[in-house]
Amino acid sequence: MRHPTPRDPDQPLDAASLDHFRRKLQAARQELLQRNRVRLGGVLDQQAPVTDEAEHAVLDNDQQLELRLAGKDRKLLALIDHALGKLDRGEYGLCEGTDEPIDRARLELRPWARYSVEHKMALERDRALHAQD
Repeated sequence: MRHPTPRDPDQPLDAASLDHFRRKLQAARQELLQRNRVRLGGVLDQQAPVTDEAEHAVLDNDQQLELRLAGKDRKLLALIDHALGKLDRGEYGLCEGTDEPIDRARLELRPWARYSVEHKMALERDRALHAQD
């Protein structure tokens, strides 16, 4: 297994790296869309009449869970589409808070990442401080 080489923070991602991340994002997008088709299809297929109150409660709970998971997938899909747009605009791999390059290891794990680890941690600290107010 080849490990990605660290990049010079002052250098943008090269064309091969950008192509690599585009393929990762497109694959993740397709997987999400397929999973949601299956998930929502299953929820809609569960419309058979239910006679038992307990069975109805279990079915309703299952449907609510599937819809919540679909909502999370929808948010992730928006992040993926945002990252693909950044690729098209030549802005991919830059932190939206600092304009500094996002570490390649972070992009490998979360190719839709909008922020560097440092900036994301700062945002979370600020959010936690304001939540205490």
